[in-house]
Amino acid sequence: MGQRAEESGAMEAVLHARRTDPRVGDWLAAVSPSDPVAEAQVREIRRAYDRAVKVPARLAGGLQPPDRDGARGRCADRAGRTRRRTARRRAPRRMS
Repeated sequence: MGQRAEESGAMEAVLHARRTDPRVGDWLAAVSPSDPVAEAQVREIRRAYDRAVKVPARLAGGLQPPDRDGARGRCADRAGRTRRRTARRRAPRRMS
């Protein structure tokens, strides 16, 4: 695993710890929205908190994209197709 992946995993672990802090759950339980917009915002924040709490901390920082080489190959293939299409579009038209 490269340095960037390790740093990204460490950062995700820290963010996960902040998102799943029990104090956030306490704050969400104590809040009473005053209008429909605030109510919707609290509902969305609560939903995000509930989803984050379901992910174990040991997994939060360790999730890596599967088969990085395969993904890189697909991206390279897509870039090649794009270049070929662009070249065909830019080809000068023959005048008869």
